Amino acid sequence: PGAAGAGGTASVLREKVALFDIVLSEIERGYVDPVDPGALFATGVNAMLHSLDPYTEFEPVGKAETVMRKATGGAYGGVGA
Repeated sequence: PGAAGAGGTASVLREKVALFDIVLSEIERGYVDPVDPGALFATGVNAMLHSLDPYTEFEPVGKAETVMRKATGGAYGGVGA
């Protein structure tokens, strides 16, 4: 696809993102119970990734760093420790 195809794809993507924003705003405004928009957004992202395969996951900013720190830090408890 040429530049027109890429621009068309970007335009469609912007429309979908705008729709997601409208739906999220409407839920925040009119849902019967209070909602956490961050949690709803994360659920939407995770559902999108899960539609690709069951292994791909979204890691919020800072979580990957925390996981790596825990995995690579600490004390060794094996033989010769």
